Amino acid sequence: MTKNVSLDESVAFITPGERLNHILDRVGFKGGHGRVAEFHQYLKESNGEEFGDLKYSTVRSWFDDHSPVMRKVNMVMESIYKNYPSNISITTLKTWWKVGGHYPFNSNVDDKKREAESEGMAKMDFVISTIVTEECRGIFENISASDLNTLKKMALELAEAFADPFQINCPERFLRLVIKGELVNFVEDGKIRKRPE
Repeated sequence: MTKNVSLDESVAFITPGERLNHILDRVGFKGGHGRVAEFHQYLKESNGEEFGDLKYSTVRSWFDDHSPVMRKVNMVMESIYKNYPSNISITTLKTWWKVGGHYPFNSNVDDKKREAESEGMAKMDFVISTIVTEECRGIFENISASDLNTLKKMALELAEAFADPFQINCPERFLRLVIKGELVNFVEDGKIRKRPE
C-alpha cells in the first residue's frame, strides 16, 4: 500500500535515488531490505539481453545520487512497466527520475488535469464538427457519414498533435492539408489566378 504524499513532502525527493525508490514504491515493487538486490535481479530477468551483465554496484548507485544515461533510463522504466504498470505516463516518470521537477503522483492534480483534458476534447470535438459542417456548405448532403468521420478524425489528430508538447515533427499529410487549404483561399480571394485547363 502506498501512502499519499503532499506537495510539501514531494520536494524531499532531491536525488535520483530517492525518486527511483519512490517510483518503485508507487508501482508496487517489493520494498524494504533487499530491494536493490531484488531490483537488480528483476532487471536481469526482465531484459536479459540489455541487462544480462548489469552489475549490482551499478544498480546500487541508482538508489543513491546517480541515475543512468537516458537510454538506460528508458530501458529500466520500460522493464518496470512490463509487470508494474502505472497510470502515470512512462515519459513523465522517466523525466522525474532523471531530473526531478513536478511531482508526478499527486492524484488531485492528475484528476483535475484528466478532467480538463476530457472537457477540452469534448469542446474540440464540437468545434471540429461545426467547422466540418461549415466547410461542406452546399455539398454536405452528398458526403457520406464515413467521409465526414474521416474528416473529423483527421482534424482531431491534427489538434492532438498540436497540443502534444512532445510532438516535434508535424506529419506531412497535415502540412499538405494546410498548404492546399491556403492555396484554395488564395484562388478564391483572387490573389492567385487559376490557369485555364
